[in-house]
Amino acid sequence: MCGICGIYNYRNKQTADKAILQNMTDVLAHRGPDDEGLYLKEEIGLGHRRLSIIDLYTGKQPMSNEDNSIWIIFNGEIYNYRELREEIKAKGHILRTTSDTEVIIHLYEEMQEDCVEKLNGIFAFCIWDAKRKKIILVRDRLGVKPLFYALVDEGVIFASEVKSILQHHSVKKEIDIQALDDFFSLGYITGGKTIIKSIKNLSPATILSISKDSSKTYKYWDIGYNNSFPKSEKYYIDKLLHHLASAVKIQMVSDVPVGAFLSGGLDSSCVVSFMLNSAGSKIRTYSIGFLEKSYDELRYAQMAGRFFSTKHKDMIVKPDIKQILPKLIWFYDEPFADTSTIPTYFLAKLAASELKVVLSGDGGDENFAGYPTYVADKLARYYNMLPNVVKSLAAGTINKLPVSFDKVSFDYKAKRFIQGVSYSPLKAHYSWRLIYTEEEKEQFYSHDFKKQLNDYSSFETFENFYNCRPEATIFQKLSYVDFKTWLVDDILRKVDRASMANSLEARVPLLDHNLVEFAAAIPENLKLKRIKTKYLLKKSMKNRLPKKIIYRKKSGFNAPVSHWVNNELRSYVLDHLSSSKIRGLGYFQDDFVQTMLKEHSNRTKDNGLKIWSLLNFVIWYEIFIESKSP
Repeated sequence: MCGICGIYNYRNKQTADKAILQNMTDVLAHRGPDDEGLYLKEEIGLGHRRLSIIDLYTGKQPMSNEDNSIWIIFNGEIYNYRELREEIKAKGHILRTTSDTEVIIHLYEEMQEDCVEKLNGIFAFCIWDAKRKKIILVRDRLGVKPLFYALVDEGVIFASEVKSILQHHSVKKEIDIQALDDFFSLGYITGGKTIIKSIKNLSPATILSISKDSSKTYKYWDIGYNNSFPKSEKYYIDKLLHHLASAVKIQMVSDVPVGAFLSGGLDSSCVVSFMLNSAGSKIRTYSIGFLEKSYDELRYAQMAGRFFSTKHKDMIVKPDIKQILPKLIWFYDEPFADTSTIPTYFLAKLAASELKVVLSGDGGDENFAGYPTYVADKLARYYNMLPNVVKSLAAGTINKLPVSFDKVSFDYKAKRFIQGVSYSPLKAHYSWRLIYTEEEKEQFYSHDFKKQLNDYSSFETFENFYNCRPEATIFQKLSYVDFKTWLVDDILRKVDRASMANSLEARVPLLDHNLVEFAAAIPENLKLKRIKTKYLLKKSMKNRLPKKIIYRKKSGFNAPVSHWVNNELRSYVLDHLSSSKIRGLGYFQDDFVQTMLKEHSNRTKDNGLKIWSLLNFVIWYEIFIESKSP
């Protein structure tokens, strides 16, 4: 796993600036502490930082073909590279290394951009084709590895992280107002935007091709849905077990030891159970917990570790939030409100103390309908059949429930359900993920902010993805939206930044594209059976996992920020969200912010996530706009 960056001055043909490229590369050092390399020739400049996983000694980048006409910088892993090596050797290519990177170069010589269809892996890379004066930027199918770019007067600048692009003098630090609205709506930025207006997020399964004459962007893969000819339950179980075994086995390819994150939940335990089939020695597994009881899952992780007889290591997280939060915001580049960034960072740090590579269980909820929102979607249909008087009585009772700061408490879930239950399926699915509702943003945003938004809503991105799959059922469309928004822009971003901040590679076998394609064809009633989530996965694992793990209540990986805001972070929050600070930013109405703080302090409302997101933005603004040290 690595960090890549580059400059292509295809518009003005100026020589790429070595000092700027070096700065861009240096700021990615955490992604690749083992080695670095630069390539500069005329208008092209490529930078690379390396974390050595495969071919530890001869895989230096930037890398070229025999006559130096094709160059590549690559971030990721190609799991089927050994099979591809044999294929290209049979066509007469001479390989100078044993790396997966070199395979891509020769595949490109044979197939041009179509070479990406051969790759099974997680990747983001740039190929410089010197003869055609063309670069191609490529991102993997599900968006596991990041890639950003900015089109400027000179040409194009690209990198694995936004802060690398910001080292270039041509990129203005102008905030994208729509991206800012995404952030306060959802806690993350979606739809290919970034917080910086001129910097774009290359979408998953997308190729950006730029030459001296033209630039074009096109997709090379997508999730498809086919509802014809469903098979028996046994057929889907057998096929699922085959795909799981295959995905985990191929993702254990490495020249260094491979461990795993193990929360004791179904997904991570599923991955570890299949790792046992391929491991030559005891697997190292890692987990973390919190002192706050409702947030702590260590007992399940320890149970799973004992069951699998792994070399298990865990720790209780007692972070100094004031010290770690600015550091994390620097690593994440953009405002990011997912509270699990903190435990994920410490989990990666724990694993990185012993290993360079881990497997994680991310992707199971998207593939097999594991989120409570899928249950809420279904319950909403039945709820809306009730007489209005019953619904009114239920809503009144739920809204009077006492506030709890426990993790995903009943009052929290019930109140969120009531807020969105009367909407259309997509609007409800969207509303249950909101931090600030549209009504709250009317009071929260300043007049100028609302005017600049010009009626934009983050819901537009959800609608666009929802309408991309006309052949799918409503359930499948909602799942597709989650793949394209929540998964890629929150979950995978979180894991990439947290792991790479600790120079650790995190692989995601449950997002093997063959497994994803198969899962898309599983009938809805085998994913969500009545209100039982992940039905087929649970049934498939009954002979591989203890019942206590298979059927444990879903918990998630959140941090107790509502508690922190009223305790450890109280003075820190009041300082950063003071009236003078809020008014000085110009984006928010101070009266609303101060009322929100008071309600949370008095425990009349749980505004923890709202306050946390605003705090994240203020600190991000200080670091990236005001240039204060993190």
